[in-house]
Amino acid sequence: MIFNTFVWMQIFNEINARKVNGEWNVVDGFFDNWMFSSILLLTGLLQFMIVQVGDTWTSTIWLNVQQWAFCVVVGTVSFPIGQIVLWFPCNLEEGMVEVDPECFYVDKEFVEGTTVMTETQNSANVKNTNKA
Repeated sequence: MIFNTFVWMQIFNEINARKVNGEWNVVDGFFDNWMFSSILLLTGLLQFMIVQVGDTWTSTIWLNVQQWAFCVVVGTVSFPIGQIVLWFPCNLEEGMVEVDPECFYVDKEFVEGTTVMTETQNSANVKNTNKA
């Protein structure tokens, strides 16, 4: 049931993600994009098939009507959460953090595989490989 509930949360979150930039009405023009509606329908049908028919192949068990209702209803929790998130606007200037460029340093010798071992590294490798 946890897997099924998680998938339904993702499906409903796809609907929430249709509107960005502080737009509130996520169902406005829902059926205007036939491809989006088709993908949601296909995802729901495939989820049903995975849970009900997958059995040992997908490591799922058959769910009854009450369990399905629970999963779908809990999945709809993403709707109000998506609306609540809109109450807290993102301020990019206050949210920016200074990042040290050294964190993104790329060692070209290591990437190319041309790293030269120092004498201490060589002797440590010899000690580890020459176990008696």
